[in-house]
Amino acid sequence: MSMSVKKRVHVIKRTDGWVVKKEGADRASRKYDTKQEAVESTKSYRQKGHDIVIHKKDGTIEKWAKS
Repeated sequence: MSMSVKKRVHVIKRTDGWVVKKEGADRASRKYDTKQEAVESTKSYRQKGHDIVIHKKDGTIEKWAKS
């Protein structure tokens, strides 16, 4: 079996809202109207051992929550 690799999940601002996107994915997993909703939705990823990277509106990193 291959060794499990930790993944990162990003909360990113888009013109029409906030999205949750797994690192390396072509498309966002889901879109939310508010940043708070997007951040709340990442709890299940944290429980699975993913790092959560929350970005500011300008794209810079606001918070990096390591699992």
